[in-house]
Amino acid sequence: MDLHYFSAGLKLRLMKRLLAFVILILIALFTPRASFASSWSAPLKLNQDIGSAQQRNPVISFYNQKPVVVWRDSRDGKDGVYSYVNGMEAKVNDSDINYRGNPDVLGNISVWPDYRTGIDLYYSVLSGNTWQGNVVARASSHSPDYVSLASDISGEMGVSWHAYESAHSWDIFYSEYTGGNWSAVETVTENDSAEWQPTLSYFGEIPFVVWSTPEYYGNVLKYSFKEGTTWVPAKSIDTGLSGLATAQHPELISNRLRNQMALLWLDYYTRRDIYVSFYDNLSKSFGERILISDAGSVPTGAPAGVFDSDDNLWVVWQDYRTGEEQIYVDKISGYNSPQTDTLVFPSTYSQTAPDIAFDNGKLAVVWEQNSSLTGTDIYYSYQELESTNPKEPILIVPGMTASWSFSLLNNKESSDWRLFPVLGERPYEGLIKTVEDAGFNTDSFLYVVPYDWRKHHTEIVEKFLKPAIDKAKLNSPTGKVDIIAHSQGGIVSRTYIQGSSYENDVDTLVTVGSPHMGTPKAYYPWEGGEAPPNYMFLMKGLYQMLLNIYYDQEGGVLSRQEVNQKYFPSNKEILPVYDFLRDSDGNLFDFASLGSVNNFLLTLNDQGSLPAGIHFKNLVGTGFDTTSVLNVVPYSWEDGEFWLDGKPVGEEMVDGDGTVTAESATSPFAEQVETINLDHTDLIAKTPGIQKICELVGAGCAEYFPGVTVKSVLHINARSPATFFVTSPSGKSIGFDSNTQTYINELENAEILGKDDDFKWLIIGNPEDGDYIVNVIGTGEGPYHLSLLMENEESFYIKDLEGKASLGSQDNFGVVVNSENPKETRITDKTGEIFQKSTGAKITELENFAKGDKFKFILKDLAIISKFSEKGKALLALKQLYSLRKEITLRIPDKNKRVFYKEKLNSIAEDLSEYFANNEKVVKKVAEISIKQAIKELSVARKKTSSSTNQEIMAVLNLCEKNLSEATEFFQFGDYSRAYVEAVQAEWLAKEVMLFCGVNKGGGCN
Repeated sequence: MDLHYFSAGLKLRLMKRLLAFVILILIALFTPRASFASSWSAPLKLNQDIGSAQQRNPVISFYNQKPVVVWRDSRDGKDGVYSYVNGMEAKVNDSDINYRGNPDVLGNISVWPDYRTGIDLYYSVLSGNTWQGNVVARASSHSPDYVSLASDISGEMGVSWHAYESAHSWDIFYSEYTGGNWSAVETVTENDSAEWQPTLSYFGEIPFVVWSTPEYYGNVLKYSFKEGTTWVPAKSIDTGLSGLATAQHPELISNRLRNQMALLWLDYYTRRDIYVSFYDNLSKSFGERILISDAGSVPTGAPAGVFDSDDNLWVVWQDYRTGEEQIYVDKISGYNSPQTDTLVFPSTYSQTAPDIAFDNGKLAVVWEQNSSLTGTDIYYSYQELESTNPKEPILIVPGMTASWSFSLLNNKESSDWRLFPVLGERPYEGLIKTVEDAGFNTDSFLYVVPYDWRKHHTEIVEKFLKPAIDKAKLNSPTGKVDIIAHSQGGIVSRTYIQGSSYENDVDTLVTVGSPHMGTPKAYYPWEGGEAPPNYMFLMKGLYQMLLNIYYDQEGGVLSRQEVNQKYFPSNKEILPVYDFLRDSDGNLFDFASLGSVNNFLLTLNDQGSLPAGIHFKNLVGTGFDTTSVLNVVPYSWEDGEFWLDGKPVGEEMVDGDGTVTAESATSPFAEQVETINLDHTDLIAKTPGIQKICELVGAGCAEYFPGVTVKSVLHINARSPATFFVTSPSGKSIGFDSNTQTYINELENAEILGKDDDFKWLIIGNPEDGDYIVNVIGTGEGPYHLSLLMENEESFYIKDLEGKASLGSQDNFGVVVNSENPKETRITDKTGEIFQKSTGAKITELENFAKGDKFKFILKDLAIISKFSEKGKALLALKQLYSLRKEITLRIPDKNKRVFYKEKLNSIAEDLSEYFANNEKVVKKVAEISIKQAIKELSVARKKTSSSTNQEIMAVLNLCEKNLSEATEFFQFGDYSRAYVEAVQAEWLAKEVMLFCGVNKGGGCN
């Protein structure tokens, strides 16, 4: 060989490469660069082998904020899968048998086609710096390739690929990765034509696949997505070129945090160009194409793309415009035209097959680079992006009683809490939709945090708020979240922020109508065991219903007040921390000297300002009379175990939102306070309130959607084994249709909960007035319990029915609903059969308690009551029932047990009274005489007990007055049968009071 010639040739080649390098540098220096083009890092070679082995088709993802790069590698004469993880090279596949096809990676999962036992799809999971095992993801595929991994908004992963099926040429397949396992293979397409180059992504939780298929002497793009469990028939994508088939190499990219999806492809209609089209969820189609590559560009390979935290789409591709294949990148903001193409790094070597990823402010690109000396290697470069608008996830923490779970009924620990159907959902739905519309996608950038509002606030934080914040932080570009907290939600949020578990992860807290100084409304449930007037979300009657359920579950072991304070401790923690009780002489009590003092909120307020770095803002409702002070009378023995610090007899009003005073809703620690003329619910339900909230939290809302305020509600719940079917006055139905064996819902503002559970709960918001038909359907053998509650902001009506069910059995009755005056709501049954059955079931239940307590005398009398009831002799059954009440007074020494059994008998008496009223006719004169007699007996009882301090006497007197009041009211309405039966019971109760006068050890009625 002529060494001189060799040396001269080498010099010439080196000079050419040097000249090319200088030209590329000059191009890079003088090519206009858009403002986004901050410096790319110096390229880093990732594969650590030496020699001319071929490394091909790199793909990149991020895991734990660090890049994970996987590629196809032919070193050692084998075709394997290698990776770059945590600064180290690591082999992915553990077999020396050649494999075929290109890998993909998503987070810590890699999938590739593998030849070791055929041609299968294998996957491996990254743990630390090593890949753990190779497992068959999908077996027996025919030549699988073009693997595409993607995940939905909740992080669930899927994979698509194409494979050769002899009967149908190339087809597209899909599988999901859930709980460490791959689902059965699903066929996306199955046609005689070839379908290849699939790309997978998700719109929310819906998988989409786009692919290329030959048509019109070229290639067109098609797509499909899942509806339920079925892939829809393939749809064509309009690439805007009059039907000419010139599109290939599709790449589908989702911004899973914003429900945004884009499609990239390479098109060679007149020349090679890169295009993008954005998916429109309304039309279920891809929109007009947008040209990405500049004039003069010569793309020669598949594009790749990724969204950053500002919702910008970054696109990367290989381009031959300089005479050497190089890597270019561009950015699209919104749906606008792209900026100027930018060269990532100039090189004299060919750069191809790029991929791109973004995480936590870092934009990273990988590519393969060909050198005659070292073969094809894998290179990596990145640039740090400074977000112009780093959106942080938003958490919405609702108020007291706005959350629901069946644990409200069974008191079992549960994680299935949600906004209270209808009552909580409808008011908040406008705020949620508004924030979603501003680009905060649910479960990735918007989290609603329902919780068990009965619990201590520290427990609410631990079990509900803190886990939600930890989940939301995973998607936050700053590691922090913003919180919108309504009512009690503000106290829950402050409990976390001012507590020991706070991790400096809240940027902005906006409280909306939160009682930072407490609210006198909480005094009613805490001291009196009842919801206050105008309780939010129509919970006055429901609170009483829940209290009844808990009292029954305790079986008479605890008193009603003990049950109340055991199950609702949060009420104490929002009591006022200012003087809020005034006696009849006009003196305010020192709140710190009361028997119930809210030390929790005192401690929270005594801490001073919130931790540094938090933007704390308040939205305050004004323009409504709001309770600030309660006028009370001193505790009396008549109040029993309630109202120990004084019984409310009046309220003093100041300005506020109707629930929380303006002063209490304004925290001295807030940096910004806004006021608005809205009530407590409308603060989060009406457009002006939602607009203020968006401004305070900085959500950038563009369109506002109001919620729905529910003014009245009908509840029907059934406890196993029964369900129901309800028909409204207008003929619309909701419930279990026994003909179709399915649940239906034809009503607005209505929902059925627990269709497959022991508890089934129907809620109808703003129900129409009139006659409803309720059909109770047996789902098994045994007793069932049905509760009905009609409630508006002023009053409520509760009725409990029980019965015995068998599979397919049916009990029917009517309900006359009056939403203006719920107390006039009535259960109707012309035969009285439903009340007769309910009486029998309640007697059976009470017999079980009596057997456990070994009260034989109760069992004996219950048998007599049952016999009279079965024969339709309701009045005789009632007479025996009130005789049993007297025996209980004489023979059961335990007060709680006495009260428990008498309350159960009261429920039975209600059913017997309804049966009597539906089946017996009483003339006006008889009813009038009975009322006069009851008044006489009550007057005597009052005189005899005027100086008594016996709480049980007062309870019986109160019940007597209730029956007498109802008798008088029914008499005025002309319902003489009901008036008579209520008056008779009032007379018997008055005589029961006199019984106490004879059994007290001290004599008299004291």
